[in-house]
Amino acid sequence: MDAFIGEIRAFPYGFAPDGWLACNGQVVPIQQYQALFSIVSYQFGPRSSVSFYLPNLNEKIVIGAGRLAETGSLYQFGQTGGQDEVTLTEAQIPAHSHRWVGARRPGESNSPTTGVLGNILGLVEYKEFPQPTIPTATFGPQSMGVTGANEAHENRQPFLQMAYYINYDGVYPIPSD
Repeated sequence: MDAFIGEIRAFPYGFAPDGWLACNGQVVPIQQYQALFSIVSYQFGPRSSVSFYLPNLNEKIVIGAGRLAETGSLYQFGQTGGQDEVTLTEAQIPAHSHRWVGARRPGESNSPTTGVLGNILGLVEYKEFPQPTIPTATFGPQSMGVTGANEAHENRQPFLQMAYYINYDGVYPIPSD
């Protein structure tokens, strides 16, 4: 099957086959690739009288153009988006609580390294881990502190690396009626 000019394919090797150019954001001369330019124009970079940009699909995925029915988001041809890393905000984390229990007995130590928190008469101390028969109590929300470091996390979906190429020497696409 002949490729259409402007068609993009992933190939399992690291070189451009005849008639194809790497989709790595490179700038190419209009005069040398007139047919390809007539299709993609300046969709992937700023205007120039002598050159144009190819799409850059390095470390990117392709999504369909158009309006997403669920959210109303509109994606234009050539638009880019997304982030490699994301730092979540409190608004993006589901509501949840953490259960923290302590012994209902006087503490035996002021060291938290080997025990659970115990409290008697307002003195906070630690007690060796209780046996399952010892009753426990849940602490109030004021007993819990802030945790986390506000650092970004990896945001990419699982992937398989392949190289994308765009055709410049195939069949010129003609729109159907």
